[in-house]
Amino acid sequence: MDANAGEAYVLDMLDLSSLDYSLQWSPEEADLLSALATTTDDEPPPTAKAKQSEALRRHRQKKREEQAELKRAAKELEEKLHLLQQTKALRDILQPPPSGRR
Repeated sequence: MDANAGEAYVLDMLDLSSLDYSLQWSPEEADLLSALATTTDDEPPPTAKAKQSEALRRHRQKKREEQAELKRAAKELEEKLHLLQQTKALRDILQPPPSGRR
């Protein structure tokens, strides 16, 4: 095989016109593709009022979540305070503080 024959062989292998590029879609894939193509353009862009309403809804939800978190933290702190008060009361019973001398 001479150099020109080798080049011709390689060029024949790289000839893209001889390849089959057709796609064979299954019925399910074709249905899915058509559904995806049709649903993307169905929804109109949101109006300014809709955007404002959504922003207000998100803001209110965030505030509700913050309030719930603050209530949870306050309850937790009250429980810790109560536990500390009980611990101090028990400690005072078991080891009374020394009476002050005058």
